[in-house]
Amino acid sequence: PPGCNATPKEVSLLTMCHCREPWLSQMRRVEDSANIGPRRVFIDVGCNTGTHAVRFLEMWGTPTWAGLVPKWQKAVTDITRIADYCIVYGIDKVQVQWPPAAADPTVVCVEPMAANSRVIADVRAAFIQSNDSFVHIKAAVADKSGTALFPALGAGEERSSFSVVSLLPRSRTDRVNVTTVDDIVARLRTSLGEVQVDVL
Repeated sequence: PPGCNATPKEVSLLTMCHCREPWLSQMRRVEDSANIGPRRVFIDVGCNTGTHAVRFLEMWGTPTWAGLVPKWQKAVTDITRIADYCIVYGIDKVQVQWPPAAADPTVVCVEPMAANSRVIADVRAAFIQSNDSFVHIKAAVADKSGTALFPALGAGEERSSFSVVSLLPRSRTDRVNVTTVDDIVARLRTSLGEVQVDVL
């Protein structure tokens, strides 16, 4: 898209980065703020350090979360010394053009890698604390639940997946819990009832 500093291939991989006409902003603009609440659910599968997951809280939430994204991103960068991809490519600008919601959605951040999960826990403690609107699940997601080996890379690494496990020595992998999207949604329905879910 015009205004992006990334190549077309990079943009296809980085759709969470907001360019001049960002899809996520368009999605938010057409949604009625009055209908947003805990049953409006965003599940960020492979949320890495949570820098994109908290964007849903800022964009779909109450004024409480205004300015949360840059604070979160700075805290993550201070810990990991790795800048978020959207910052690297200079396409991390969101123009808020909608009224704030009266209630917060539920944002589920699913991340299996231990180093990133520790970062999420530390930064959450600083900015979100025990707020139920942000749920962190330490697990991988697949079509069947159970356990599996997953890369054990450094904090801030965003390119780990099941597909690279066979390329790594056993010392650079951990056995992690594996869940399914259906299991996550069923768990949410237990506490929230029927929910409207976006899986990203």
